[in-house]
Amino acid sequence: MNFHEFVKNKDVEFCEERKKGAAKIARESSAKGGYARLTGWHFAAKLPEYTACANDIGNKNKDYYKQKMISFLKSAMSSTNQKHFQELMGKAEVWGEVYFELK
Repeated sequence: MNFHEFVKNKDVEFCEERKKGAAKIARESSAKGGYARLTGWHFAAKLPEYTACANDIGNKNKDYYKQKMISFLKSAMSSTNQKHFQELMGKAEVWGEVYFELK
């Protein structure tokens, strides 16, 4: 394995491990119900984003991740309900986390 493959694998592993943690929090928060449902929405929205990020590693430059984060943040600013806001912020967080991990 060359250095580039090692770094790519490490970055994909970052996404996979973060996804596992998000899945656990989403599951536990959703089970609690009540106000915890906001956390459930937030973390559930992260799951497909971690997969997308992992798939893009090695194929996209770092600025791509930053632009995705900014796009979700802009959308969150015009959100009209709590659920949509929580989902968009969760998605923005994922792309931001990966951007800073790659940086």
